[in-house]
Amino acid sequence: MSPETQVKAKKIVKKYGKRKTESVDTKKKVPEFVPAKLKKADDITVAAIFEQDCCGCGVCAEICPQNAIQMETDAEGYAYPQIDTDKCVKCGKCLKHCPAVQVKYENSKEPESYVMMAEDEIRRKGSAGGCFTLLSNVILESGGYVCGAAYKNGTSVEHVLIRKKEDLDQIHNIKYVKSDIRAVCPEIEKLLKKGKTVLFSGVPCDVAALYAFLGQEYENLITVDIFCHGLPSQEMFERYLKDSFPDKEVESVKFRNRGAFGWANTISVYFKDGTSFFERSSTNAYLRAMFIGLSRRPACSSCRFLAIPRQADISLGDFWEAGDIKREYSDGIGTSAVLVNSEKGKKLFEVVKTRMKMVQNIELSKLLDKSRREGEINKPNGAHPSRKRFFQLLETSSFKRATEYSLRGKYDIGIIGLWYGRNYGSMVTYYALHHELTSMGLSVLMINNPLSREGDTMTKTDPRRFAREHYNISPIYPMHKLKKFNDLCDGFIVGSDQLWNYGLSRIYGQYYFLNFADDNKKKIAYGTSFGKSEYRGPEPYRELSAYYLQRFDAVSVREEFAIEMCKNVFGVDATWVTDPVFFCKKDQYAKIENVRPECAEEPYILAYILDPTKEKTEALLNVSKRMNKKVKVILDEAPGQRERNRQNMRIPAGAPIEILNEVDLPEWLYCFDHSDYVVTDSFHGTCFAIIFQKNFSAISNKKRGSLRFASLLGGFGLLDRLTEDATTIIGHPMVEEPIDYVKTEQLIDAQVEKSREWLRNAVFSEKKVDNFTVFPMVDKRR
Repeated sequence: MSPETQVKAKKIVKKYGKRKTESVDTKKKVPEFVPAKLKKADDITVAAIFEQDCCGCGVCAEICPQNAIQMETDAEGYAYPQIDTDKCVKCGKCLKHCPAVQVKYENSKEPESYVMMAEDEIRRKGSAGGCFTLLSNVILESGGYVCGAAYKNGTSVEHVLIRKKEDLDQIHNIKYVKSDIRAVCPEIEKLLKKGKTVLFSGVPCDVAALYAFLGQEYENLITVDIFCHGLPSQEMFERYLKDSFPDKEVESVKFRNRGAFGWANTISVYFKDGTSFFERSSTNAYLRAMFIGLSRRPACSSCRFLAIPRQADISLGDFWEAGDIKREYSDGIGTSAVLVNSEKGKKLFEVVKTRMKMVQNIELSKLLDKSRREGEINKPNGAHPSRKRFFQLLETSSFKRATEYSLRGKYDIGIIGLWYGRNYGSMVTYYALHHELTSMGLSVLMINNPLSREGDTMTKTDPRRFAREHYNISPIYPMHKLKKFNDLCDGFIVGSDQLWNYGLSRIYGQYYFLNFADDNKKKIAYGTSFGKSEYRGPEPYRELSAYYLQRFDAVSVREEFAIEMCKNVFGVDATWVTDPVFFCKKDQYAKIENVRPECAEEPYILAYILDPTKEKTEALLNVSKRMNKKVKVILDEAPGQRERNRQNMRIPAGAPIEILNEVDLPEWLYCFDHSDYVVTDSFHGTCFAIIFQKNFSAISNKKRGSLRFASLLGGFGLLDRLTEDATTIIGHPMVEEPIDYVKTEQLIDAQVEKSREWLRNAVFSEKKVDNFTVFPMVDKRR
């Protein structure tokens, strides 16, 4: 950066980066707002603005002399500036005119506050108490212009300039859609320079954006900001209309339709075939998502323009609770709350007061206390806790469903299993199953361990950290409250892991057999395992487990021998499916890898060993010598096992073997992906040697179920890679013989596709339930 640019950057930051507002002396504490912090203090473009601070006004794009900035929408449908670095000359103009940086708090810190009503005829046509109509009339009568949000082509919203009273209907009514002000800003500037009076109205960030665009004060500009909840984007609005009325062509939309519902928050949609749709905010998905903050732009949740002093000369909005102060303040037609923030605003408001049916000055603190519910006057409401999930659901669900499931905390599927287990196999198994289900468009909740407690050490492990990054995780409900999950999930999937191994499951009762799930819930077992070829649970436990297992809609198992066990021991038909880890290809796993430095330096052999012995170490030394490569070892690091495992390796001094410590799952995947050869006594280690198409030697592990090794490798035509003991590897030609993965890949793909189809059918097949109503019930969406 040149010295001149550095000086310019410092001036901009100094001028626009340090102002603070003071709190209003009211009963409630008001937060202090400050201009947006920059990513880099020496960056003089809007690239320095964090996304959560950008209101998407587009002033930077409009002001750029090089046309180097374009507004592009993200996955949520909100626009952000993107800079063409080839065109950008680093003039700093975009940052200088960014409202997020140039926040002004120059108006009164104790504005005059009023409750008012216009004449009934005006209020029945406009919104709230009709204050904006009266303000507009005064300006138009004096030859000035009025600017506000209007519909274009029936549903899109942008700001327009009005110079005749008969055109005011375009901007009178509320538009619960974020308007585009870019095109009108240059027009306003031209009018102001010609000496014309302009009344501009918009939400607070619109007003701030206009000031930022102009860059100077104009006595003939009067601004009005509207109490704001945070408006959804145009894309969000169009998505709602498309989802809600797929077979209709929308002609126009109207919020607050006085003719249909009176003074109330409503939406009215008119179609070109002459039909229409009306709904109140209490049931309408679009309005519910907006008012509660699900669809709110990130910057709206911490809006720096919703503060007193306000940005505009006058602030106004509906005062729904006016009648709570005095009965005569509300007659059901509409009442406005008004803040007069500046001398310019006061002069105009004094003229307008003479035209009002009722106007009464009230204490600011009383106004703030009473009107907190209906609008954000002095501080923004934060984002709804389910906002992120709302946008996740929008990727695969309708707008209404995304709203309902977000607000009610509902999910299509709850996964029950050992996703929190401190071993790589469990972690990656549930990652793959979760990924497959979400790829089907399902919302998934990972059911927490009912025997754990919030805040204990088990919630701070690597699996838990990984889970928080990738999943939606349920609250912890103890065993006696598990039925609460019926309110959260439409169905449950058990597996895949040794969840029906009696030695593991007994402390959970019949939890892993879904004893808590209602009969109207889908109950599926995917690739669940008994761990052993013979069931050893006591008869009373087996009988009760069989009862619950027979209520499942679909049962599949991980090992082929378990099919017969399910039939003979539990009386259910089961299907063999492949391990979930094969649902994801190596490219998908590569997306969540993290570099392990020791495995990025040189070629190496990876040894993933669960149960180390002297013989396994000798085998590793033999493979190392034959391949002339060092060995990187990952051990089972379960608590209480680490030191013992290290000792059991019995690595000779100076041996080319290095044990890697504290390897998390993303690093574990990286180690497999970048290895030259794999030696493992782990079932899932064998799976990932295959997934990453590595040459490998698998050591049958009787302690952890040797039958599944043979089942896995036999099915993929790789049984010759399995050894009964580690010593067999010494001198075995498989070390030098490469695997032809072309045929193996075909076998894997065929098995995976059959398993995927089984899972899809299990999830989406018709659910038959006992219906005790006297009338039949049919899903109206079908």
